[in-house]
Amino acid sequence: REVETHLKHSIAMAEKLQKHWLEAADSWYQQAEQALTQQRPQEAQLYVQKLTAVNDQDTRIKELQQRIDGFAQQQHWWRVYQGALAERDVPKQVIALQQLVQVQPNRDELKQKLAAAQESLRQNQLSAAVEQAQQALQQQQLQQAQQAISRIAQLQGDKNTLALLKAQLAKQQRQLSTEQTRALLLQASEQQQWQQVIRLAEQYLQQAPGDSTITALAVRGREVLAAKQNLNVYLTRPQRLSDSSVRGQAEQALTRAQPLKPYSRDLARGIDTLRAHLKEMSTPVQITLLSDGE
Repeated sequence: REVETHLKHSIAMAEKLQKHWLEAADSWYQQAEQALTQQRPQEAQLYVQKLTAVNDQDTRIKELQQRIDGFAQQQHWWRVYQGALAERDVPKQVIALQQLVQVQPNRDELKQKLAAAQESLRQNQLSAAVEQAQQALQQQQLQQAQQAISRIAQLQGDKNTLALLKAQLAKQQRQLSTEQTRALLLQASEQQQWQQVIRLAEQYLQQAPGDSTITALAVRGREVLAAKQNLNVYLTRPQRLSDSSVRGQAEQALTRAQPLKPYSRDLARGIDTLRAHLKEMSTPVQITLLSDGE
């Protein structure tokens, strides 16, 4: 009986002790909750440590620790935000506020601060993009200008400003294209590629109709091609030159083509060849008649 009595007493003491620890755990949990509510994460951490010591399998521990960690992140990013304000570092302000809103999604004032910072950042980026576009246009850096203008469009910049910059870029692109065409045209004239000269001149003069040099080159190209065509009439069938009237027409074609000889090697060869044919056809042929004496 004495053993039975002692066992019952031990069980009662164990139950009483367990109840005491459970009550203590509940009390520490409630005090941790209160500390978190009152923005005292360090105090809440002490109660979590006590709760863990009693029962590290308590499912409430993880939730409390996450909230405490959230406070630590909040304090960190709040310090970052305050520093960014002092430094007037708007991009850094946006990053810090984004993190704060993520930690405390129910705080509307943080969301308002974030929206204001993002708008300030957009305006700063927009001003920088406009300045970059203007500078690139002044220096005729058309690729950089195009990139800056695209950035302005992405940032939803002022429509009038965007339209003006696009018009300036398009004008410079046309000017560049015109200058490139002129350079190719002059190169083609130096190489006596007159068909290409005429084709490029037609394109160029649509943009710069007052360019007398290019106009003159186009006229010369047409004259050279016309002279070659006229000579080919006789060069393809030189036997026709036996007719004196045809020879006269050929000589007139030579006279018209002669001033253009320095501007086309093909034309020069045609002139020399036709002149040789004319000389051959104009040279009297001595004929000897033999009589049989009757």
